[in-house]
Amino acid sequence: VGVDPFVEGGSPHALRIEASSLRGTPLSFETLDPWELPSATGETFEPSFWARAADWLGSASFLVVVIGAAIVAVRNVRLGRGDHRTALRFGLYLAGVRLAWLLAADPRGNAIGTLTAHLAWSSYRLFLSYLFYMALEPYARRLWPEMLVSWVRAFGGRLRDARVGRDVLIGVATGSSMAVAKYLFAWISSVVRPSNNGLDTLFWSWESLRGVRSAIVAMFGIHVSAVLDGLNAVMLFLVLRVVLRNTVAAVVGTTVLAVVMFNPGAISNWSYLASFAIVAALFWVVLFRAGLLAILVAYSIDQIARGVRVTADLGAWHALPMWLAFGSILLVAAWGFRHALAGRALFRDEIRTGNPLA
Repeated sequence: VGVDPFVEGGSPHALRIEASSLRGTPLSFETLDPWELPSATGETFEPSFWARAADWLGSASFLVVVIGAAIVAVRNVRLGRGDHRTALRFGLYLAGVRLAWLLAADPRGNAIGTLTAHLAWSSYRLFLSYLFYMALEPYARRLWPEMLVSWVRAFGGRLRDARVGRDVLIGVATGSSMAVAKYLFAWISSVVRPSNNGLDTLFWSWESLRGVRSAIVAMFGIHVSAVLDGLNAVMLFLVLRVVLRNTVAAVVGTTVLAVVMFNPGAISNWSYLASFAIVAALFWVVLFRAGLLAILVAYSIDQIARGVRVTADLGAWHALPMWLAFGSILLVAAWGFRHALAGRALFRDEIRTGNPLA
């Protein structure tokens, strides 16, 4: 599987995978989309009503969010509202991480075209994140000020702040819980009602198998996409809050739209509804209690944990992405835990401190 700098994401349909190996060494690996299959196979793909509804509603909601964010952001700029410095730092951060994809670019291809494509995608990330943040920040600061405390401190350079460490740790715990809930209910569903849906078609799952560089780039790619997905969800909530003028109504509206947008093709799938209920509850609790930093970290951890191939053969060649993903999650959790302590000892020696237990 090669990296196409002009296309991001994966196919929403099933993929045909053709691979070969000799004595445990992979020799070839190729994925075929439905439209690349020979017509003689007679395979047809008819998405269900809910799959079509999810596709249509997802595209429409993104368009509404972008237009709504642009209107709100322009209004905020004209009124002198908004934290331009943090918005620019956030945009440059995502753009810089997006440029890391160049590490996996094919040097034998069109170097100028590849570089131009990557710069274009980085510019898109910069613009979209800046736009979203300039629309969100003034409203969040006025309506839910606690939502931005750790976020502003982190992008202000206070990365060792205890609040930042706490919210990062909350994000890791939340994202891990989301991933476990999705894995668990998907496994239960496959046991109760086996299907022939095939393997996961997530683009980064396959891209990470190409080698060390590609596995590292996959981590970056998943992180950037996850951050924008989380920010898009928060922006959808903000747009509904502005329109409905009621926080509870906006929460309910966002949740109902999300049920349709993220369903796997059958709204009556009980395993999906159960996992969605857990994920939605975690999302709202963490967003309002911990804030934006925690929820975006949670999105990243969730998608990184589910975006790699998990295997019980720990020494296999295809286990490398799993080791990188879970190792990265543990490092982020350790970093958050350390700074959440704010220099305090984890275990206090009561005898040395002169406060023996009664």
